[in-house]
Amino acid sequence: MNNLTKKHNVLRSDCKEWGGDAGIVVFRAQQAHVSHGAAERGGDVAECREYNGLSNVEYPAINCRKHSAVLTEFGGVGDGKTSNTKVFRSAISKLSQYASDGGAQLIVPPGKWLTGPFNLTSHFTLFLQKGVVLLASQDESEWPQLLVLPSYGRGRDAPGGRFSSLIFGTNLVDVVITGLTILAPVTSPNTDGIDPDSCTNTRIEDCYIVSGDDCIAVKSGWDEYGIRFGKPTQHLIIRRVTCISPDSAMVALGSEMSGGIE
Repeated sequence: MNNLTKKHNVLRSDCKEWGGDAGIVVFRAQQAHVSHGAAERGGDVAECREYNGLSNVEYPAINCRKHSAVLTEFGGVGDGKTSNTKVFRSAISKLSQYASDGGAQLIVPPGKWLTGPFNLTSHFTLFLQKGVVLLASQDESEWPQLLVLPSYGRGRDAPGGRFSSLIFGTNLVDVVITGLTILAPVTSPNTDGIDPDSCTNTRIEDCYIVSGDDCIAVKSGWDEYGIRFGKPTQHLIIRRVTCISPDSAMVALGSEMSGGIE
């Protein structure tokens, strides 16, 4: 078992920050949704739907993207053996140029996609078709260390930084997590499923999570660093989530919530 398993969450969204874990972690797509209209590329269709009844919470930027591409156009190979780390990074970097022009969507077709961590971008949809499995790389060289976050002041277990998560990003806007299956080792601690950290206007729904720790942990910074940073997690919607965690919570408030939860 890779020792990184003991250090990081499966999918972290510090909005401020998104991330994941390097153990034997699997993301499996059930059915992903975005909102309003339809997006289509080479026969691959991303169904879009409207969301109603959000009660005083507005998501004006969440809609179908003007631009789209398929991962295989960037050289992706979904055989479960070939590393696609550079492919994901290249594709997202290329599509980020459309953030101010209607946004972009990266479609991942069915297959087993081995990858290390990659950064998302704002006004962006990562659309996993049914039958997609994202396999976290066991090659430690593909997992960079990150600078210390201002809301934490130091690494959780050491004075320095920490390893990147599988899906990561900073200062993101327009983020939806929906229709994912996340499978992490139930015997390994610190394998949270999804951690919204100092996030605003975030919705997590229709997910199936198996975790050795909390399935969803809502955070906002640690001790005096989180208080000084002062960015609470707020306007968070969690619904229709199935969780399997032998020893921890389905939805936990904290730990590390010094910036507040509203």
